[in-house]
Order: sequence, then C-alpha cells, then structure tokens
Amino acid sequence: MIDVSVKIESSFLDGLIAKLPGVIRQSFEAVAPDGKKIIQSEIPEAEGKLRSEGVSFKLTGEGIEYTVSRLSPDGFDYAVGVAEGTGVYGKNKKRIFPKKGKFLKIPVANLKGLSPARLRSAKDGFIFVRSIKGQRANPYDARALKRMETELANKLEQEIEKRL
Repeated sequence: MIDVSVKIESSFLDGLIAKLPGVIRQSFEAVAPDGKKIIQSEIPEAEGKLRSEGVSFKLTGEGIEYTVSRLSPDGFDYAVGVAEGTGVYGKNKKRIFPKKGKFLKIPVANLKGLSPARLRSAKDGFIFVRSIKGQRANPYDARALKRMETELANKLEQEIEKRL
C-alpha cells in the first residue's frame, strides 16, 4: 500500500474560491447566446417574428432564464400556441371562430396547395373563413430543452475550465 499526501496552500485555495463566482458568471454569459440560438433553430421556419424577435434571456442567481413570447394585439401568445397547439389540437379541443364579425382573416404567404374554393376567396394575400381547426402542436420548446441539456452543459464546462 502506498500513501500519497498532497499539500495545498490555503492561500491558493482561498484565491481559487474567491475567483469562482466570477468565473461561473462569465462562463454563463459566454454560453447564454448559444442557448438562444438553439431555441431559435427549433422554432418552426414559418414563425419568422417569433424566431427573430421572440427569444430573450437573462442571467439569474441560478443560471440563465430564457423567455420565448410573442403576443398578438389581443394578448394571445404565439409561442404557446405553436408549442401546445390551438383549436381542436390545443387544450380547448374546439374549432376557432371569429370573436367579432363573421369571418377570420388569415394571411397566406404561399397560395400553393389551397383548394380552388379557397383560391377564389383569397384577396391580397389573405383568405377568409368562418372557422378553422387550428394548428397542431409543434413542441419546439421540448426539443430545444433536450438539446440545451447536453450542448450547453458541455459548453459551460469548457468555459469554466478555460477560465480556471
């Protein structure tokens, strides 16, 4: 049996411990934008404004807090609708009807794939319908979280090692 004893000067440890909070904060600051990019890459392409303007982050005492939100004028959060689904595919399980008037005005970026009846009703890039089923859930948030658990953890570890 071999006994090995290593002596570390307490002043060295004290200095290392004093540096640790700053090192950890700097490391979180370095990886935070990478987390934002991961979230943005998982948001469906069609949700352009949500992808470009809807993702933000801030550093907290526990780490990094990411927020994905884009509110419509009436207070509907598109981020939640995309992730959880809407209408018959969402939590209410009911078709979507207009709150005011007889028709919903829906922007249509690409008129390909619309039925002839829908094409006839399309005016200036919009279609008008009495109700719609809604949008299926696209859980981009869960996919992003799964990627962040591995990718950000590895990057954070590398950043801390680099700074120590």
